[in-house]
Amino acid sequence: MRRGLAAALGVLTLGACGGISGALTFDDSVEIVVPAPMEIVAPPFKISWTGDLGSGEAFAVFVDRDPITPGRAISAAFEDACEGVPDCPDDAFLSARGVYVTAENELDIPFVGPRGGVDGAGALEVHRVTIVVVDEGGVRLDERAWTTEFRINR
Repeated sequence: MRRGLAAALGVLTLGACGGISGALTFDDSVEIVVPAPMEIVAPPFKISWTGDLGSGEAFAVFVDRDPITPGRAISAAFEDACEGVPDCPDDAFLSARGVYVTAENELDIPFVGPRGGVDGAGALEVHRVTIVVVDEGGVRLDERAWTTEFRINR
């Protein structure tokens, strides 16, 4: 039994090492510096990060939502909600849904909704922010993403 378990673990380990994608490698080209991991903040608050952009690129910041997948446009994520609405999604529409696009290395987050679900709204809610790089059309360029969690005291 032990020999079989060891063999199975060996195969899984070798398979896992051989199949690691670029998405799982460490990329320190961007570092979120404010808020610090698990820092307690109160909206409105500022988020800031280091890193440079190429020509025609921007940062897309997602608060408490998964970012778009590589090759997908931000607008495509909201096609149903924007159907028949001119100039949708605009900045106001996106920010109401926790999505921001900027060429700067900082952003003011005006509001973060309470956490729901199993955890509910607690005294110290944990929230997440994820930053990706998009082109001028809002299309995510690659698999790189930078995330931190912060807490809000309600």
